[in-house]
Amino acid sequence: MAASSFVSQGSVVATGTTAPAGYPSSFAAGDLLLLVVSSDSASIGLTVAGWTSLGPVQTGGGVSVVVWSKIATGSETGTVSVSITGGTKGVAYTVAYRTGGTQGIGAVLYRSGSDTDTSSTAYSAAGASATLQVDDRVVAATTMLAAAAGTFSAIPTGPAVTVPGATVTSTSRFGARVATNTMAYNHSDAAVTAAGSGAPTFAATGVGANAAGSTAFVVIREVPNVPPTATITANQTVAASANVTASVSASDSDGTIASYAWTGTRYTATAEPASITLTGAATDTVTYTAPAATGVLDVLTCVVTDNSGGTVTKTTEVRIPTTGDILPLRGAGTGVGSWTNTGGAASEGAALADASNTTYLESPTLSASEVSKRVRLAPAVPRIGATLTTQVSQDVAGTIVAKVRLLEGAALRQEQTLTTTTSAADQVFTLNTGTIAAITDWGNLFLEWAGTA
Repeated sequence: MAASSFVSQGSVVATGTTAPAGYPSSFAAGDLLLLVVSSDSASIGLTVAGWTSLGPVQTGGGVSVVVWSKIATGSETGTVSVSITGGTKGVAYTVAYRTGGTQGIGAVLYRSGSDTDTSSTAYSAAGASATLQVDDRVVAATTMLAAAAGTFSAIPTGPAVTVPGATVTSTSRFGARVATNTMAYNHSDAAVTAAGSGAPTFAATGVGANAAGSTAFVVIREVPNVPPTATITANQTVAASANVTASVSASDSDGTIASYAWTGTRYTATAEPASITLTGAATDTVTYTAPAATGVLDVLTCVVTDNSGGTVTKTTEVRIPTTGDILPLRGAGTGVGSWTNTGGAASEGAALADASNTTYLESPTLSASEVSKRVRLAPAVPRIGATLTTQVSQDVAGTIVAKVRLLEGAALRQEQTLTTTTSAADQVFTLNTGTIAAITDWGNLFLEWAGTA
């Protein structure tokens, strides 16, 4: 946990039938914004676009008060208005608070109370009991009404927030008189230095008139950030030189989306993986032109970041299928055991696709535990028949079991046990009709070599 801090306030405006409050003088994306509205009318509209009402309108002592919150995007400008039916006077303003840690910030509790005693200058309003943690901050937004049509001769004195059962340090942030001095307001907050439970209370003394009114309490706390969620365009199969579009749709349950960052990597059987230039790489939608060649796999990745630094990564594929031989794509494979890329090929896929056999993959020493290496094949158009050609040899004489497998994604489609000697030779097997019929995605095929001894 980390303590939050007061950042700034917006200009306080007098309210009548509307409350056009301006945004704080300074704030940043991820800050917690509070909108406070008070009025001599209880009919305050609770719906404010983009803001969340923290609780019902608190009415008492001739004053009603209500608070909204939102997490700032950092780009808010202008004013935010609240409609009030029958209101003649009151105040409205916004404030900003910021977390002191690496997590998000939120309004986790809302309490409110009123002082209806008009016989004294002393003002005291308490909310329902709240359980507080160290580094919480208790905000108190108060508006007082001078009793018996009186007027305040100065701003209230001695404003303070207390919470019985917890230790807090109270600070008065700002306050003034309004409505020809018949109302006075105060915004205070208190840092919690020792946890505890109790009824948050705001007290002050009216000057020049007896005081009544209402107070809203908001407990601010550092909260774990919930990363954004996103969906991305499904895998696409396109023709050579086609125009390609991919999009991501993202949302953030406790904040806003701050940025999009796309990257693209192209895989072929003839060249090492290369970056793709994407138009709109910092937006939710990218476009580019597919290559003129076929047998190409383009992998597009988008990292979505929220305003508290949380991220989600989504990946989609663009496949340009070949009608020719289906070769391994260059790049690193996956598997079990430490395999060696022998002969100087730039990648495992390159070693396997080298028709001259000057490069190859060498397995670790075989044992009863299977080792394996799996590589992606180039996207292809569907076939009505196919054969698989591979070469496997062993470096010393002995009995081993070598297998080659064709997979569609993680699903095994066909497996063949190979005959091995110390000399490499082509081994060809035909995909059976059951295998051909079972394959539904010819753009997602893999070859796997496996061995035991």
